Amino acid sequence: MIERMQSVQIGVLLRFITVGVLTTALYALILVVAVELSGWPPALGVALAYVLAVGFNYLAHHRWTYQAGQPHRAAAPRYLVTIAVLFCLNVAATAVLPGLLGVSYAVVQGLLMVLTALATFVTLSRWVFAMRAPI
Repeated sequence: MIERMQSVQIGVLLRFITVGVLTTALYALILVVAVELSGWPPALGVALAYVLAVGFNYLAHHRWTYQAGQPHRAAAPRYLVTIAVLFCLNVAATAVLPGLLGVSYAVVQGLLMVLTALATFVTLSRWVFAMRAPI
């Protein structure tokens, strides 16, 4: 029984990482195109990349990573709260930290991607897609 639970948890983690890598690649591609090729301000590029990557990320996690049994009306609001909080922190940090630390927005984004991935895994696993016992 314990081995089965560990196997399931490892599977969830591996699927989470896969979706995360794909989402990060999509996010980075959009960010580079917006900022480097289109000349948009970094904070605006971050906003665009974040919003466009969110839809893919939610559907992939709901259907594949967690194979969630919850209807979207239950999982989506929790997911959106998680994403909204992380979005606000990301945009604010991108607007403030490069000047404060004397580094480029890309360095800040690299750090934020790692921190966001950790926060997202914990939140999705324990709150958004957590299996709940019937009441």
